[in-house]
Amino acid sequence: MAPTALEKAVYDRTSTADILDYLTVELKTHATTPLVESKVDHLISMAKTSQTDILDIHKRIQICAPPDMSPHQQEFQKLLGKSMDLLSAFAGVKLPHQLRCKIYSLTSSRHQTTPFGTPNFRWNLERLGLISGLIRQCGPQ
Repeated sequence: MAPTALEKAVYDRTSTADILDYLTVELKTHATTPLVESKVDHLISMAKTSQTDILDIHKRIQICAPPDMSPHQQEFQKLLGKSMDLLSAFAGVKLPHQLRCKIYSLTSSRHQTTPFGTPNFRWNLERLGLISGLIRQCGPQ
């Protein structure tokens, strides 16, 4: 006998939960083996896709109108919350990468001068303010 639409949706939900578990392991591993930015980007993409899948699967389950929607609702909320937590955590992992790039771009450009050939100190002070703000964002929360 072929699986029902509800059984297929529950199977897909379990598969998506497995992906979220994998992402959680990757995040925990980051504490001992830092993730490179390209991998963080891919993991963020996987988390976003999983979040979309969770929403779609829940709609499929609702269409099936099971007699007791409560366990499905609880699982939906649990998985949606987990995906949001993972997205937030991976964004936090990615932030230092972005800040390093931003600081490098601010500090590596040549000093600007005025039309008279004198240094533009206002420009330098603005850059210093931006850099110090970025560094403060990297600090402990």
